[in-house]
Amino acid sequence: MPKLNQSLVDWGTVQFSQALLQELRALEAGVLPLQSVSQGGWIDFSEITISITKQSSDQASLYIVMGVFFTETAGGGSCGFEAEAQQNYCDMQVVIDCDTAEAVFTVL
Repeated sequence: MPKLNQSLVDWGTVQFSQALLQELRALEAGVLPLQSVSQGGWIDFSEITISITKQSSDQASLYIVMGVFFTETAGGGSCGFEAEAQQNYCDMQVVIDCDTAEAVFTVL
């Protein structure tokens, strides 16, 4: 399970959204469940941007709902078509455990 340590540290500060974005971009490919909303192409995880739409917390967890913008390259192949980059978007929730910084991602 991925850990978002810096996001947990920066919760409630002006640095939080930047820390979250940096940690999301640093995750290994496939950790964010973007494949479930993609068209089957290659997703460039380093190009992800986010827009936080809701955030809350309780004693156990941080809850963040965000819009995730990402680029997917699809097409190409043996039929002579050029690969084409397409901008995609999805709403996603991340829940960060306050004790361990472990994060769970869900596409909404």
